Amino acid sequence: MSKFVDRPRYLCALGGAIGTLNALPGVIPILHAAAGCGGNISNALNGGGGYSGSSYCGGQALPSSNVYENEIVFGGEARLEEQIENTLKVIDGELYFVVTGCMVEMIGDDTASVVKRFNRSNKTVLSSDTGGFKGNSYKGYDLVLETLFRDYVEKSDEKEPGTVNLFGIVPVQDVFWKGNLNELKRIISKLGLKVNTFFGSNETLDNLKNAAKASLNIVVSDTFGSDAAKVFEEVHNVPYINAPLPIGAKATSEFVLVIGQQR
Repeated sequence: MSKFVDRPRYLCALGGAIGTLNALPGVIPILHAAAGCGGNISNALNGGGGYSGSSYCGGQALPSSNVYENEIVFGGEARLEEQIENTLKVIDGELYFVVTGCMVEMIGDDTASVVKRFNRSNKTVLSSDTGGFKGNSYKGYDLVLETLFRDYVEKSDEKEPGTVNLFGIVPVQDVFWKGNLNELKRIISKLGLKVNTFFGSNETLDNLKNAAKASLNIVVSDTFGSDAAKVFEEVHNVPYINAPLPIGAKATSEFVLVIGQQR
């Protein structure tokens, strides 16, 4: 029997970060990595994710610095600055988010300092170190959410008792991911709660930007999303619970009971 997994259901951390960003409306990922990373990740995400589509400005149209030998030897920060500047000029977006590959992290590019130069303008540019060696797709999901929760979600002392945020389902990793989010939102709404899923149908970046007004975060996983939920609690003082994704009638009943007890 083979000891190898022929087609694993995940990519590196960078792949998970790109899949997560592509699932957010109005977000433009900017890849700072070696040439080929973006194309390979696009093929894997779309081919392995039920041909989910590339979304707006994703797939093979993903902006990328495509660093080569020159940048590996002398550093790629100037190339990244050029790529961000050109992306802001030609691509409309509500939020621009730089993610990094293994190579630029190994040579020590200071991506965060480059990104800071652009936040003096009227456009928001964020970044996260998502080198593939840091983990798999699920780690990339957490890294992106941690940055968004820390640097994009607006702080608010006002809390809405009937509002909750729901996350923990990694976009694209399950071909039914969006349907799961939509159905969980429908079920929880039956309890009289307003639910933000960030990635579900008809959601906007305003749902994410105003997420600190929620009174509770629900992480539908024992693992994925927990690190991000901890950051959310530290920064915005919103507690969280882990309520694993319910499968079947019995699990769904237990899930509803757990959520209802938090009201």
